[in-house]
Amino acid sequence: MHQVSEGVRAGELSLITAASGVGRSKWAEFYNGRTGPGYLAYVRERYRPFISAIASRIRPNDLVLEIGCGTGTITKALCDLAKVQGAPRSVVFAASDADPEMVQTTRARLWNDNAAVFALDCTNAKHFTEAEVVHSHGMLEHFDDHTIRQVIHNFRKARVQVHYVPGLYDAPTFGDERLMSVEQWEDICAPDQIITFNDGLDYALIFERK
Repeated sequence: MHQVSEGVRAGELSLITAASGVGRSKWAEFYNGRTGPGYLAYVRERYRPFISAIASRIRPNDLVLEIGCGTGTITKALCDLAKVQGAPRSVVFAASDADPEMVQTTRARLWNDNAAVFALDCTNAKHFTEAEVVHSHGMLEHFDDHTIRQVIHNFRKARVQVHYVPGLYDAPTFGDERLMSVEQWEDICAPDQIITFNDGLDYALIFERK
């Protein structure tokens, strides 16, 4: 049976906070306008190898959890793909973020996909969620080495983790991304496999429980 921490209840409280009129977060500003069908189509094509790496590892009865979901684009792409491919209805998709506005945006966006959406600080070990598949897109590169390892460790019970990170681009898009080589990622967190795509500029870090 899947267990979700108090992050679900915390998510409800976060939505109240977000609705109170407090200024928009920097992530909400960054993602402004990136929820439409055009952006979804772009993400599906641009990050196809990453999305395929997740989808190909999903089994019946899995809980598939996105951490640091932003606007939930990857979870939306996975939900749509599951419908097209006729994935077992026993698969449960969920998305989480520490930012209340992102939780609110993603919950509204995934309403018709019956995906669970809640607040979760993935860097905090006590806010655990038991999921078979855990994934993130554009999150780990914002952390220092210790926090990267801590996040991966927090979800060590997952059968598989798949994390997208950008490679050696000329400049960051958000501002604080660490644009690193394959070798640097191997040194930091020792993934079982790294898939490179888009001419080697993008990576999917894969961790599979032995």
